[in-house]
Amino acid sequence: MIIANAHILTLDAKSTIIPDGAVLIRDGLIRSVGKSAELARRNRTEKTEDAGGRILMPGLINAHMHLYSTFARGMAIPGPAPKNFDEILQHLWWKLDKALRPDDLRPSALVPFLSGIRAGTTTVIDHHASPNAIDECLNTLAAAAQDAGIRFATCYEVSDRDGPAIAKRGIAENVRFLTRVKRERRAMLRGLFGLHAQFTVGDKTLRDSVDAARDLGVGVHIHCAEGFGDTANARQRHGVSPVERLAAVGALRPDSILAHGIHLNDTDRRLIAQAGTFVSHQPRSNMNNAVGVMDLRAMRKAGVNLALGTDGMSNVMWDELRACHLLHANDTRDPRVGFAEACQILLDGNRALAERIFGVKIGRIAQGHVADLILLDYDPPTHLSKSNIFGHLIFGLADAHVDSTMVDGKWLLRGGKLRLRKIDEAELNAQARTLSAKLWKRI
Repeated sequence: MIIANAHILTLDAKSTIIPDGAVLIRDGLIRSVGKSAELARRNRTEKTEDAGGRILMPGLINAHMHLYSTFARGMAIPGPAPKNFDEILQHLWWKLDKALRPDDLRPSALVPFLSGIRAGTTTVIDHHASPNAIDECLNTLAAAAQDAGIRFATCYEVSDRDGPAIAKRGIAENVRFLTRVKRERRAMLRGLFGLHAQFTVGDKTLRDSVDAARDLGVGVHIHCAEGFGDTANARQRHGVSPVERLAAVGALRPDSILAHGIHLNDTDRRLIAQAGTFVSHQPRSNMNNAVGVMDLRAMRKAGVNLALGTDGMSNVMWDELRACHLLHANDTRDPRVGFAEACQILLDGNRALAERIFGVKIGRIAQGHVADLILLDYDPPTHLSKSNIFGHLIFGLADAHVDSTMVDGKWLLRGGKLRLRKIDEAELNAQARTLSAKLWKRI
């Protein structure tokens, strides 16, 4: 098809903007980009869809998500309110993941998939845990992503906190799923090797996991230095930082993700940068858990690859973008910090990470890139150009209504309406309410 009559934000290396632009799409790829009249003249037999003058831009990528957190929304934590991050883990998340059953996984994934589609999130990199529902759990999540039509990568969170038998099953689940992904070679599905965090993973489990990941040719996806306790634990038990421990076993790879990276020192940042590993930043979650603030300026000065995720807070990347800017400006008491960085992390960092994981050109409207696109109802009240696009992104487009969402050349949302044949949203939400109530009761 041709999508014509669009105001195109290509987000290419030159931040090119094309008024009255058009995009030619074939077989899930962008084949040509230009002015509407020119593409129509050269492709007279193609079906044309009118963008109605809306903003057309690449879909957004979520670099670190916990889909199962859907069922925590509104849940009262049993007992006294947690007073620190360690208690949040023990009294909320580690109770919730143990209570998950196989039937909970699909709806807890589909709900954020659909909200993400409505907000223009087209790619999700997930990190899953369900110690009492491990076998085939990643297949269930992958099937949900396929039905939703999004681009998806996932992993199972290996940990020793529930004993060696559960840890072995977690390793086996990662190996089984990654073997499947490697065999099928689907452009829309990928996997990483999941680990919880170094402070819940013993030496043998860590080595076995990293060795398996290396044999399968994938990186690891692990929480790192999210809370100060992670750093203190590594120093006390191993005499090194969490990053140094991971580096020693070969976990730092160009396709690995360290989630959070708040309590790092200069040596940690240097090791991460040298390995080309990504650190995913989740500002809203960090504020919610009161774990501290990433030193954004030090990370960028060291050359660390950064990406932006939501950590299960939602699947709406616009909210994370704005929070990133506001958090760092306020934390440093310098309004110059965080503005351009937030946009660059979301648009460039997430794109680079997704390209490494999925092996496709993504995140730009350019020839040869995947047709993961969104149309937004945004009629700019001031001049919009490549020199001020960041201001429009954070303070305008972030509030705009997403009219349409496309992944792999297929409309998932068009004119504000979902186009998903296999999903009845009202039925899905009713099922989620029923299952989450049962889960809360089990907790």
